[in-house]
Parts: sequence; structure tokens; C-alpha cells
Amino acid sequence: MKACSTIIFACFAIILISILDSCSKIEKTPTIADRLVGSWREIKYATDDNNAGVLYSWELKNINPSYKILYYFNKNNTGKQTNTINDSTYVYNFTWKILPGDSVEIDGSGHDTIQYQIQAITAASMTLETYSNHGLVWYIFNKN
Repeated sequence: MKACSTIIFACFAIILISILDSCSKIEKTPTIADRLVGSWREIKYATDDNNAGVLYSWELKNINPSYKILYYFNKNNTGKQTNTINDSTYVYNFTWKILPGDSVEIDGSGHDTIQYQIQAITAASMTLETYSNHGLVWYIFNKN
């Protein structure tokens, strides 16, 4: 009887260890904040040229090839924007946070605080939307 209970206990222990091991291998689905972290290069933008309140494909414009606009989002909710125009580079530091409704708020040091609606974000691309003095605006980025 004692040998039987030892075998049952050993089998139970092996099953429990197997279950715990398999649970630790389950990958967590990345959050929006996880996907946002990294370096993003702005490649296009769109402005609501006809004031229709909607952005159409014909309103998309490529970033001037002599401009390089990069956003760096760090895990610790800090970041920076670097704008390189020809040979001059300008750096703007900011903090960021994810807001309810899939939005990101960027608070620039000594600059404006801007809230962007995240229209799309994948491992490779991102589209942000906001309202500016020019109306509705999209910014389209590729992961750098």
C-alpha cells in the first residue's frame, strides 16, 4: 500500500511540474505600449486639405527626402524626437503614456502636450491621428 501511494505521489508531482513548465512558456500578447517602444521613422503625413473631417488617400504626402524625423519611445516612458533637416539636427525630449481608448499622450519638455489616437500599430508600422491648427492630421511611421 505504501509503495502504491509513493508511485501515485510521484506521478502527481511529474504531472504538476509538466503543467507548471508549460504555463511558463505561454507568451504574453504584446500591449500597445510594448509595440510602441523602439525607434520610428516618419515616412508620410496627411492633412485634411478639403476640411471634410476625413483623411483621403490623395491627401497623403511623403516626407521630404532631405528630412529625417525619428521618434524614440523608451520603456521607461521617456523619449525623444530628432528632426534632421539637411545637415542640422534638432532634438526634443518628451515623456509619454498610453491613455484609454488606444491613445498616446506625448508631453514635450517645454513644448506642447499632444494626444494622438493610435489608428494602427504593428511590429513594422504605425499610424497616429490628431487634430492641429490645420485640422485632422495623420502621421505614418515605419519601425526604424
